[in-house]
Amino acid sequence: MKLGETAENTFLYTSPIKNEEELYTVRCIDNNRMFCSGYNGNGFKSIFYAAPEFTSTVNTEKGVTLRWNAPENTKSRVYRDGALIAKTDGGVYIDSEAEGGRTYTYYVRIYDNYARPLSPVGVKKSHTFVAQPAFTSIENTLEGVKLSWDACEGAAYYRVYVNDGGKWINQLTTSDTSYLDTKAESGEGRLYTIRALDSKKSFVTEYNRSGWLHTFYAAPKLLEVKRSGNGVVISWEEIEGISEYRVYRRLMGGSWSRLTNSVGATSFTDTTRDPEKLYSYTVRCLDGEGNVVSGYIRVNPYYRDGKLVKGFVESDGKKYYSGEDGEYLKNQIVGSKEEGYAYVGEDGAVCESEEIKLAVDFVLKNAKGKTSREKLRSCFYALISYPYVTRYHFPNNGEEYRESAAEMFREKGGNCFSYGGAFASVAKVLGYEARASRGSISMAYGGMGPHGWAEVKIGGVWYICDPDMQKYSSSTDSYYLVTLANYPVAPFYREKSYTIRVKGGQSVWK
Repeated sequence: MKLGETAENTFLYTSPIKNEEELYTVRCIDNNRMFCSGYNGNGFKSIFYAAPEFTSTVNTEKGVTLRWNAPENTKSRVYRDGALIAKTDGGVYIDSEAEGGRTYTYYVRIYDNYARPLSPVGVKKSHTFVAQPAFTSIENTLEGVKLSWDACEGAAYYRVYVNDGGKWINQLTTSDTSYLDTKAESGEGRLYTIRALDSKKSFVTEYNRSGWLHTFYAAPKLLEVKRSGNGVVISWEEIEGISEYRVYRRLMGGSWSRLTNSVGATSFTDTTRDPEKLYSYTVRCLDGEGNVVSGYIRVNPYYRDGKLVKGFVESDGKKYYSGEDGEYLKNQIVGSKEEGYAYVGEDGAVCESEEIKLAVDFVLKNAKGKTSREKLRSCFYALISYPYVTRYHFPNNGEEYRESAAEMFREKGGNCFSYGGAFASVAKVLGYEARASRGSISMAYGGMGPHGWAEVKIGGVWYICDPDMQKYSSSTDSYYLVTLANYPVAPFYREKSYTIRVKGGQSVWK
């Protein structure tokens, strides 16, 4: 096949077959374009080595896997950001030293066996490495199987799969680094895998096709706790596939402690309990090697020497409240008209602090509505019906602010700090995270003056509730549940806040 004519002693053939051997020859012609010489009938062999291009760059478990078409009997050199990182005989290389979240520029060049370049510099390709995600822990909890993994730099989302009949079924796409599978059934082995995605929810990694196999075991439920012989007998349901269990016990207001290491039955007798103390029990499953393989029921009834306790009970000098099912309650108002009412704190102990007890009385008298939000608002407007009383003592610490709240309830009147402390107490006993704040506010007669108010946390945001300012406002809710940025008066500054914590039967403002 004729390629062309030239008056020079060189010729550039622009359409060779890439990476394949071809034969060339040349023949002379005169000015009349007639042949005037013979030619080499065997021809001259030559291979045109094109600038290599990557056929794929993929994030895999071991690193960035690079693939290109490598001509036979050649060698390749792989470059990353202009630096040589590998010499290879084939058309594949895994960059195992790539760092997650970094973008690299790769290219390949073809060489002969004598390290002489055969091709131009390859086509450059930019690629962002994202490490293939892997589960760091798979554990059984009370609610189901919890799968956790480390965040991968460069990934925005993760997709979790469960294998069903040989097919990977998408469970969810999340930006979190954990997933709770609540559909697993006790005794069932499930195969899981995970894959990373970018901000556009396009895949940026491969995935473990073999997956991670895990068997879920439910937390055993207690069937009975009763006094028998020389102790208290605890019995629980049998879990399929489990032959060993571990029993735990805790005192009212305390934490779980191991009662026995291993039990090869579905019952155990507690002979070390104090007959006068209150105990709760729970059980976990063990595998054949003694490892814990189930969650546990965290909230179980309390018993005194095998007898279920209800209502107000005492233990170790503190009062608690146990509901109808024997569960002791926390962070709420408890009791009844017959037995009285009280507020139980974060550890379940009845709070004896004056301002909290008075706040309970106030709420019981003034709260309207069914929801906590309805009750909170009705108490806000009930509080501003109390008259303003001028006082020149402004609280400088949490203890003094707490006294201002108690004073407001006792005397049914007070200044801005009294309103703020009292309403913070009300919000606390209604189950909200609450604090009393102090600062300064623009005064009607000019300048700045000291001021106090309450704040309530809802949905992770602190909202201002200012009964004193609302008392004199012509607009409803203008000072109720507003953010600092939307507070109607400016300038307005917060200088200090005292969050109310209730534990061990007492409140602390700090």
